[in-house]
Amino acid sequence: MIPPTGYPAFDDLPRKHGVPTAWDYAPGASVLGRALHQTPPGVADAARLVETGDVFPLGIDPAVLDPPLFGRRPARHRRVQFDHGIVLDDVLDDCHPQAGSHWDALGHAGILPDLFHGGATRSDVDAGRSGTIRHWAQRGIAGRGLVLDLEPVWGVAGAGFDPTTSRAITVEDLERCRANTGLDYATGDILLLHTGFLRWYLGQPARTRHALAESPFPRWIGLAHTEDMARYLWNTGCAAVATDTPALEVWPPDKTRAAWPWGYLHRVLLAGLGIAIGELWWLADLAPHCRSIDRHQAFVTSAPWHHGTTVGSPANALAIT
Repeated sequence: MIPPTGYPAFDDLPRKHGVPTAWDYAPGASVLGRALHQTPPGVADAARLVETGDVFPLGIDPAVLDPPLFGRRPARHRRVQFDHGIVLDDVLDDCHPQAGSHWDALGHAGILPDLFHGGATRSDVDAGRSGTIRHWAQRGIAGRGLVLDLEPVWGVAGAGFDPTTSRAITVEDLERCRANTGLDYATGDILLLHTGFLRWYLGQPARTRHALAESPFPRWIGLAHTEDMARYLWNTGCAAVATDTPALEVWPPDKTRAAWPWGYLHRVLLAGLGIAIGELWWLADLAPHCRSIDRHQAFVTSAPWHHGTTVGSPANALAIT
């Protein structure tokens, strides 16, 4: 593949500490990243994809991930009342936005502790000047969702493959998924990678879920953390990649000096290339629907939290076919 018109070639991107950076190739890229390319004409084209009007919520109730993964804690909910109990409100304490179906904003991972996307510092992220979810929330996220379905390629999670191994999804696997759609990538796409992991995980007994969540060294399937994978995703022109796995990339990452910078793909995609990452999305209804109608694209919208300083947010995403 070649990059979309107007994009620099991956190998021509300037590098910071070895990480390819797409900060200055277009006005606004240093703050918005690839979300910049979800333009009004592109959104209008995506909206015209709606044919059946079927709506697929792409989020789950975070409470069903019991216990939450990666040491996150479940939000504590309490009810408060006003006007003698006629009016009810809610309070959520200790809420982890990334505990359920979520976005990782550009400030979620840096190249170095004080170097984030666009050259932002940690103080820039903490103050909300750059890297936080509000920069996407202020404009919304909307575009074509292209469903890359791994199930016809690898088989069903738990039967065709073990989702709790460090098996990497390769560029060749993604290209087979894309070829199965009969479609080409387009600038501003939201790539929806369905592996079947989340449906499998929620079907496990409590003891299995607890063992996986509490493991100090969890292993999950995910994208190969390689330079070829970063190049491939850059060349798709996508604005975002969302998946139903706990981490977009194969886990655990390789943070050794020898693997720098590709061993931790979050660093490259977020801090370097400005590609949004979605994780733990519920794709288990959308993907089989797309197979049943032999149509693997949908209009996808997302309304993240309009919060000034968080680096993650519930995705609040819908796919409409």
